[in-house]
Amino acid sequence: MSGKTTPEAQKLDVCWPQAVAMVAAGHTMPEISQALGVKRNLLFKRLKKAQLSPRLENRPFDTDEHRQQAVALLKQNAELPIKRRLSNAELAKQLSCSVSTVKELKASNGIRQAANDYRYTEEDLREAATKLGFLLQEPVGSIVTNRKIEVSCHCLRRFETLIDSVLRGNVRSCGCLKSYPERQLIDLLESWGLQVAHNDSERIGYEIDVLVPSRDIGIEYCGLHWHGQASSKDGAKDRHAVKARAAEANGVRLITIFEDEWLNKNLQAVGYLKAIFGIGQKRIGARKTKVVELSLSEARSFLEENHIQGAGNVSKPLGLMYENQLLAVTTWRKKSRKVGVTPPGHWSLERFAVRIGYGVTGALSKMMAFFVDKNEVRQIVTFADLRWSQGGVYAATGFKKAARLGPDYTYFVDGGPPERTHKSLFRRSKIEKRFGSLLPDEDEYQAMLRFGYDRIWDCGHDVWLIQR
Repeated sequence: MSGKTTPEAQKLDVCWPQAVAMVAAGHTMPEISQALGVKRNLLFKRLKKAQLSPRLENRPFDTDEHRQQAVALLKQNAELPIKRRLSNAELAKQLSCSVSTVKELKASNGIRQAANDYRYTEEDLREAATKLGFLLQEPVGSIVTNRKIEVSCHCLRRFETLIDSVLRGNVRSCGCLKSYPERQLIDLLESWGLQVAHNDSERIGYEIDVLVPSRDIGIEYCGLHWHGQASSKDGAKDRHAVKARAAEANGVRLITIFEDEWLNKNLQAVGYLKAIFGIGQKRIGARKTKVVELSLSEARSFLEENHIQGAGNVSKPLGLMYENQLLAVTTWRKKSRKVGVTPPGHWSLERFAVRIGYGVTGALSKMMAFFVDKNEVRQIVTFADLRWSQGGVYAATGFKKAARLGPDYTYFVDGGPPERTHKSLFRRSKIEKRFGSLLPDEDEYQAMLRFGYDRIWDCGHDVWLIQR
């Protein structure tokens, strides 16, 4: 088979005979997709082009008995009051079938919704609006669900929406909120008693997704697809860095969260935000703690649980203990020595993390003093990721800011799971080994686009140094 040259399409090319055989054997679309490890929409298009028609879902009522049970559930649901009645989508999920199958069953068995024995009141509507953070701007009177009403949004803008959308919670904002995670961020900050401004474009001259004016802290939430280079087009490389610099110039600390961090490392992301805002932190002085040497596995486990970037390559780990509990970890790496370039005693501080929910004053200073005492140290270098850190802990420990590096990028599968991969895994030689030869005059990024990937740029890094 020929078709798209994405990794998914190439994988389907290889297992195509197996797909055809599974269709002939009567397997469903989900079963084939899961067995072959390919996306359902790609599989469906390829099968349709080949004029093959697999079953679309597993129906729990292939037997008469199961079908009767499904029909009984639909009839029972139809008799419920409207506030307790399940939607077709909820029924489909409960029956493990499609919405169209639910509709077919209802039609073939004459199942109709019972007359509403509950009528929504204005009090119901106001309660639903309050849960969404809206205010009704006018008396409503009788509730007609397909009628529009004017409400005031979280951002204080007024807009019109259907009564039904408010009652069902299907509307999040006037359009000021671009994503559900953005709403989660706002809810989280407000639950901490912080007043939040949405999409503020006055403070720094650029729009900030979430701003906490009382703390001069802003948060940007960046979906990988929409903030990737292909979607950003011109200016993609500096998109996030420019906004970060504008925030810094106007006295605002801007935190830039990428989608995969919020979805896959939510505990660590929320823990970091709590530390920044000083929420729920148990404070302990470093003088009450003890520095110990850790095994690689102990350090790796701690960093995966408490550092937003995970463990990385762990070497020479140290731990900070308090009452038999590990509170902080550092890892150190000896800089590669090149003749005439890097003298001995040059080290890199690779990771520093404190247990989520704790603040240990002087932790890094104490751990670094222990490390210097045990090793030949002439210079220590470390890097502050400007999406998350301003390097304050390094300045307090005696580091000096030596340089600012420009934005760098990571790759992700566009349309795939929200996961970023370091660019080092996609050098030209590795691309050719993994996907095949590049086209004439094709550079790394053009090749990655052809193979279904895109890249996203960060805000840059600050370089911090200590010379001894």
